[in-house]
Amino acid sequence: MNNIKCILLDIDYTLTKNDGTISNYTKEVIKRVKENGIFVILVTGRPNIYAIQKSKESNANSIVIADNGALIYNYESEEILYKNEIPKDILSEIWEISLKDNVDCVLNAVNTRYRNIRFADSKYIKTNSFINEINELQECISQIVISSRDYSQMLDFKKAIENIKEIEITNTNIYINKEKEYYVLCDKPFNENDVLVVKKMKKNHEN
Repeated sequence: MNNIKCILLDIDYTLTKNDGTISNYTKEVIKRVKENGIFVILVTGRPNIYAIQKSKESNANSIVIADNGALIYNYESEEILYKNEIPKDILSEIWEISLKDNVDCVLNAVNTRYRNIRFADSKYIKTNSFINEINELQECISQIVISSRDYSQMLDFKKAIENIKEIEITNTNIYINKEKEYYVLCDKPFNENDVLVVKKMKKNHEN
């Protein structure tokens, strides 16, 4: 084990149990690993605020990799070590399409999740701030999460943003609603617990 310098650990169903909690055994193992001088860094497709929460709960190191790798953050020093920021013009374009198609658009920043005020009553994706216009944003956005309970509506939305060259569309199967009423977009095979995730392409992936 002396040659190992760092362990990158996924969160959902790897660090956590099926109910989202972290066992005392897992916490103890992480503690022992760190005592051997090995960094334990959490990695997730989920937002930074979630990664920080689970990192603190598990006593992992203070660096987290969030938003499908679009953000690396040290929450002790409050330092952004890496960010793949979505340009403001692309944010505005996706935002306007989401309003036109009436789909929920959540913007992930370092410590905040923003959504349009018209979806303020939504209980499916937790957010802590609301905006009316993109120009209200003061933070960089590294990931967008799009959702709707109308699957056909989401298909139309995907077609509308597919030609934006600088973004990457991925899916995550976070189990959001146990009632299975949450219809979201994903490539086939369709899984109704999936969420459409948008982030900026890394430069080496761009045409």
